[in-house]
Amino acid sequence: MTAMTTLPAPGVLDAHASDAITATTPRPSPLIDTKASNVPSNLTKIDHVESAVSLADGAATSDALIYPTVAPDHIPPFSQSSIILTLNFLLNMTFFIIVPSSANYSNELGASTWFSGLTVGISVVVSGLLLVPFSMRYDRVYRFPILFGAVCIMVGEVVYALAGVADTAWLMLVGRAIIGAGFVVWRFVKSYFTDAAVVGTEKRTMMAACLVTSQVAGMAVGPYVGGLLTKKLRPMTDEHRLWNGFTASGWVMVAVFAVFFTVTWIVFRDPVRAPTQAQREIELSTLSPAERTRSKESLSSQEPTLRGMFRELNSTQKFSVMTMCWFSMVNFLVLGAWEVNIPIFGHLRFGWSEYNAGNVIALGGLATMPILFALVFAAKYIQDRLILAGGTLFGLLGLSLHLGALESPSHSAVDRLGALQELTFGSFFTSWFFVSLGFNALTTITLALLSKQIPAKYNGLTSTVIQLSNNVGRIWGALWGATVFQVGQFGIVSLELAVTLIGTCLIGFMWRKMNVASG
Repeated sequence: MTAMTTLPAPGVLDAHASDAITATTPRPSPLIDTKASNVPSNLTKIDHVESAVSLADGAATSDALIYPTVAPDHIPPFSQSSIILTLNFLLNMTFFIIVPSSANYSNELGASTWFSGLTVGISVVVSGLLLVPFSMRYDRVYRFPILFGAVCIMVGEVVYALAGVADTAWLMLVGRAIIGAGFVVWRFVKSYFTDAAVVGTEKRTMMAACLVTSQVAGMAVGPYVGGLLTKKLRPMTDEHRLWNGFTASGWVMVAVFAVFFTVTWIVFRDPVRAPTQAQREIELSTLSPAERTRSKESLSSQEPTLRGMFRELNSTQKFSVMTMCWFSMVNFLVLGAWEVNIPIFGHLRFGWSEYNAGNVIALGGLATMPILFALVFAAKYIQDRLILAGGTLFGLLGLSLHLGALESPSHSAVDRLGALQELTFGSFFTSWFFVSLGFNALTTITLALLSKQIPAKYNGLTSTVIQLSNNVGRIWGALWGATVFQVGQFGIVSLELAVTLIGTCLIGFMWRKMNVASG
């Protein structure tokens, strides 16, 4: 075997944690299917190969696990990126489209308002339970998880819509649980744009900004469409249990995902073809018994694991993982709590209908989109840590303004919300704008920053732990935002402010260590 030159891993800043990178002449590998003719030739041009095993005597053995990486300025083709961005938009739209109407839908079916929060959050619980085994089975594979997610969401939306016919709120819960199985694909959406075989290190924050822009669009369009359907369509009566303002959102999303599934099936291809078990057996059959044993042991021992990752990372990298996980949780706790809370709080304070509440949620998201979209172009010039700090400050400002308008814990009780003098629509919407801007901007950074600090082979693991943190935040937020009657509005916002302040302290500890390359 020809000797190879060792190069520093692109995007990995800490020399102690970097993996060995070898610049090699392209050759077939037992771990990459080079005969995948249905993969577009321009999908991924491999620039380096990151080895998961230590090189011995300047040479790598044929059984080494390899991690192909693209050039620092590489971005995936438009057709592939569009699928991922559209999916992210649709996932957020699906999650939030029921927010304006779920409380009244639950009440119509004999359940409490709190049950509607459980209905919103149950999908994330199921997603979290499936996330780890699914991620282990389909690491660096994207096409099947995307198609699987689309099918689960279509089935779940049908069940959710049929709850009106069955006249039971429990079917709402079952439908959203099935949808939650589809939400497991959120992890793959995030890891796609931080995968070293897909996006170069100089473009990851930019692509993350694109991802957040589509996220905000889905968070805005979902509630608006949900509220619009409840206004324009007939109410749910004994004669109209199948198609009405509450069930129409389910049928609409079924049609949308059917189109998305078809397009994805035709257009999308995995950037790196994973070898099948049969292909691995064929490769192993060509080796001698001793080589075959050594190859199997090497493959099993070098698979990235969470324990192995934390054993290899230094203290700074470990703390960075924990900090980004905390922010991932806080981001979706606050955003989810506000989106669930706005219809309930808005009805109590301002007398809003589902349509009014959906419009307010949508307007808050749409107002932030120009700024977030500007990050796509500004990411090349702004350090990740500055975006992190700016998002935190905007979020704290929004929460503080709302907390101040509530005047005191006693004045935030449900029976006193109508008498608040300082809490006008203008002050409330201003708070919502800063909350939406700050915490959505923060979601741009978490995984993009980690991908520049952690070896590329651990991208799947970091994507999984970040998504688990997101899920915890979504569950907690969906339930917490619906507790106006239990803890009062002051208590809801106080907790959100407290967890954000903890994150601010973590930024202070990590500030000098987060000086990674922009872009």
